[in-house]
Amino acid sequence: MFEGRPGLKDLFTNPDSISSEELASADVETWQKIATRVLSSCSKLKGSYYFLEPVDPIRFNITDYFDIISTPMDLGTVKLRLMHNYYMTP
Repeated sequence: MFEGRPGLKDLFTNPDSISSEELASADVETWQKIATRVLSSCSKLKGSYYFLEPVDPIRFNITDYFDIISTPMDLGTVKLRLMHNYYMTP
């Protein structure tokens, strides 16, 4: 999967080891494909059901949800963002 792209292997196995210059030059299409695979795998894990879509504070009667969670995120939103090139760097 990482043949010819040693920086990407390092990125996904030890992200702190990659310099900002290396991140900027990473092949966007390749890391997005890898991220999509990782996301797909995470979505299939037991218990992932709770993280597949945004929390509905009205439905669950969690009136202070946005007071506690200032930047909510879910796997469905991440998937949509990946598909629409929202993330330009890993």
